[in-house]
Amino acid sequence: MAIDRKNAASSPKARIYRVGDIVVEPGLALVHRAGVPIEVRPKTYRFLLFLMENNNRLVSKQELVTGVWDGTAVSDDVLVRSAAELRKIFGDDTREPRIVKTFPKLGYGLMARVEIISPEEARGSPRVRNKWRWAAALVAVASVAAGVWMLLQAQPAKPPSYRETAWWKLDRGVDILADAAGRLDGTIHGTPAQVPGKLGGGLRFDRTGDFASGRAGKWLPAGDAARTLTAWVYLSSPRVDPTAIFEYGRPDREYSSARFFLGTGVEGSVRFGSGLPAGQVTGRTRLDDGEWHMIAGTYLGSPSRSARIYVDGVLDVEHPLAQPPDTAAGGWWRIGQHLAFANEFRGAIDDLRVFSRALDASRIQALYRCSAGIRDVGDYYYLPVFAGVSIAPKPHAEDGALLRNDGTDYAGVQLARAGNDCAMGSLRGADAGQDLRIGVDLLVPTSGGFISDAGPFFRSRAAAPGDGIIGGRSAGYWVQLRSNGMIKVRRLNPLSVVAFSPPNPQFDPNVFHRLEADVRGETLLVRLDGKTVRFEQNGKHVEQVSIPAAWEGPPRLGENDGAAGILFGAEENRGKAGGQRARNLVIASR
Repeated sequence: MAIDRKNAASSPKARIYRVGDIVVEPGLALVHRAGVPIEVRPKTYRFLLFLMENNNRLVSKQELVTGVWDGTAVSDDVLVRSAAELRKIFGDDTREPRIVKTFPKLGYGLMARVEIISPEEARGSPRVRNKWRWAAALVAVASVAAGVWMLLQAQPAKPPSYRETAWWKLDRGVDILADAAGRLDGTIHGTPAQVPGKLGGGLRFDRTGDFASGRAGKWLPAGDAARTLTAWVYLSSPRVDPTAIFEYGRPDREYSSARFFLGTGVEGSVRFGSGLPAGQVTGRTRLDDGEWHMIAGTYLGSPSRSARIYVDGVLDVEHPLAQPPDTAAGGWWRIGQHLAFANEFRGAIDDLRVFSRALDASRIQALYRCSAGIRDVGDYYYLPVFAGVSIAPKPHAEDGALLRNDGTDYAGVQLARAGNDCAMGSLRGADAGQDLRIGVDLLVPTSGGFISDAGPFFRSRAAAPGDGIIGGRSAGYWVQLRSNGMIKVRRLNPLSVVAFSPPNPQFDPNVFHRLEADVRGETLLVRLDGKTVRFEQNGKHVEQVSIPAAWEGPPRLGENDGAAGILFGAEENRGKAGGQRARNLVIASR
């Protein structure tokens, strides 16, 4: 950290930072210029602190997500907004920034000198000190509130809400169509048939005049706001016209950006966007194959205008919309038919949901795996954590599902159990037990000459899709097999290596190796390819590694919910090494 420490205070909270003419006082959660406080959103404030404490270097997006958002998945737009707010505070030129620099597709950096100064320097001249006194009096309440906010940040963070804005389960073919979110009940028109669906029943729309409709009110995303539409569909064949699975907005008779829809084209692939051709994106995968498919469309909003289509949890196409939507507030919604054109959907629809945010790939994949009833290991399905992991279909029954790290940073899965309806807010890891045995085949390549690692973790918190499980509110241990043959036992919170084995010159990183972890009480026994591993811990050579619950405190740092899974990483080479694989996972409680 390239910080000028000529006036360094004794503790981080007591330090006062200066960047140019901006002063930051963490002890008061205060940002000011010459004594005049500057209003900063809490997350932007934490964004600033993180960049200051890692200044004059590239801070990767994943570092920011882990350090500022506690590992909770956020879109690139959130990072862009925080960086833009900081540039505004510093008066930085967005075209030629001197202070907050963007490294395209990689991250951000605070490139100015960060000084640690004394309280006297922070207050400045007598005139500034007087201004400070008046400002301090005016913002006393705000300072107390900020202090309370900082105190609360030390407690387990409340996860953001991902509840469905609207949710039609389509379980019963009655005149009134209920919205499980409790806002947008509607009416069924015609005689759509009740059929078995993926989560209970579904409705088959095959006759002219078969659809459901209702008033949109104020609930559905309007204008250019971010949103997600998902549904399970079964297409009849042949296709005749482009049709809507779900559409809402203003029922104009002409092409209009005031409507927004999820539907299918004549070719049998997904269409998603507004009523204007330039405001739509079309998928690649044909769905008219006699099978149920979960489809999802996400729109990220401005400035990216990125629209994505997913089929069965996998990204099908991503493209910015040439014309952004301007969805009318209020208006109507309709299932099985466009608002303005009477070309009915041909096939069955089940479990249609609307979200007032753009769900990331991890949440889409988790929703698919839960609602499809997939069982990857016993009663568990794989719930993605971090990002970048792909889950291949089972090549054959005894191999289990294959996990692959498609990125070059942290990725992985946590074991989860499906609830009855797979509500988005309920998609979390499950309790796999405190004492257990985990076995998995791992491949840890030296990607580009850089060392990668992979292995099981246990006794962690129950994560939501895309969450990080290192630091923050996490607990537990991670057994890392590295591509040089070394094995590390890493505590996830407080983060540290508690034991390690020496590198093995005979280790082949290009083949799968069987790693087994036997967890009982405060001891861990590890086997690699059937041989017990000897570790160095606290200067001693041991076979049984001591794994106490250090996160319990005081102070309490993490939550042990008994969650377990597989994690990929490249901690010494982040952004450079990936390609790890895992298969044949077996887990059993003792």
